[in-house]
Amino acid sequence: MATSEVCITIDDDDSLVLKNLEGKEVIKKLKTQELGLIYIRDALSFYHQNLRWWHDLYNKLIIGISIFTTAFESIKTEFRWEEENVVFITRASILLPILTTTSIALISAWMQYQKHVDKMEDTTKSIEKCHYAINKQRIAVESLEIGTKDSSDNEINYLELKKILEPGAKSFREALSMSEMLWLSKVNPVIKKKYLNLSDDIHRIFEEADNEKTSKSKKDQHLDQEIIKLIKHSFKADSHDKKYWFSPLCNLCLKSKDDENSSSK
Repeated sequence: MATSEVCITIDDDDSLVLKNLEGKEVIKKLKTQELGLIYIRDALSFYHQNLRWWHDLYNKLIIGISIFTTAFESIKTEFRWEEENVVFITRASILLPILTTTSIALISAWMQYQKHVDKMEDTTKSIEKCHYAINKQRIAVESLEIGTKDSSDNEINYLELKKILEPGAKSFREALSMSEMLWLSKVNPVIKKKYLNLSDDIHRIFEEADNEKTSKSKKDQHLDQEIIKLIKHSFKADSHDKKYWFSPLCNLCLKSKDDENSSSK
């Protein structure tokens, strides 16, 4: 990785847009975008797995009930239960197929109401968009590193730099936009927080960014704080401090203990 300053050769009209960018800072920004996209992609993957689990469960229930109904109808016809003198058997042979058929209709209607198939399709598209954007960030980092190392005077032409950075920036914005639209239109806030927390348990990018911000100088930070702030705006997970049902009781006991200690003094 090149740590020297990368000068940008540009026209006079664009001289205020890109000037004296540091190669290390640009690469840090791209890698932070990559980590943020991985964090969002994993949250979407957890959500997609949950959707698929419920979708498969409902389908298995429908298949199981259908097989049971078919088997029961065959046995009922074979043994002629409708002609039995026992009232319980006669009524059960009539009512049970009605109940199973109604159950299948209810499960199917609930699946249509939940729109699991549409949600899985939209989530898959968003995950693919994140994969594409992650790959573009990696390509940009590799191209920039190679460009700065191969350049004898540490100078990169503006058009070359634009060719390297533009696809990564564009794909990053598109992936963020599509993920935001999915979370807002298909997922309620409680479920969104659940899966963002699961992904944050793995990556901890916000915690790492906060630690770097407080303990390190800007030069020694590995994450770009502006990109973290942008991702945090829409995809910040909740605090990991868990509150249990007995928490108020514990707080009350601690408070009484403190009062006793203060009175004894």
